[in-house]
Amino acid sequence: MSNYQDTFFTQCLSDLEKPEGWNNSSWHNDACPSWSVNGWQIFIDHPEPDQRELGPDIKRFSIIAESEYGEGEPSVLETDDWTEVLTFVAVAKRED
Repeated sequence: MSNYQDTFFTQCLSDLEKPEGWNNSSWHNDACPSWSVNGWQIFIDHPEPDQRELGPDIKRFSIIAESEYGEGEPSVLETDDWTEVLTFVAVAKRED
């Protein structure tokens, strides 16, 4: 990862702790870091809307099916609420 990207990814995750059993699924060409669990990939953008890679109107958390990474499929959930993310991935398990 480039120094900028490494710094940006660190800032995106600075107020979160990766839950037990979740995996780091970040890739060097992603716009922001991601974690995966239960067949879902959770992208985590910057906590400050004005610092988000795709602009301030974009929600901080975006969830896709892990198997659809790189396919351009729409997110199944976009939210600024971390609790909503945790609830979604606990309830909506995938069997990919």
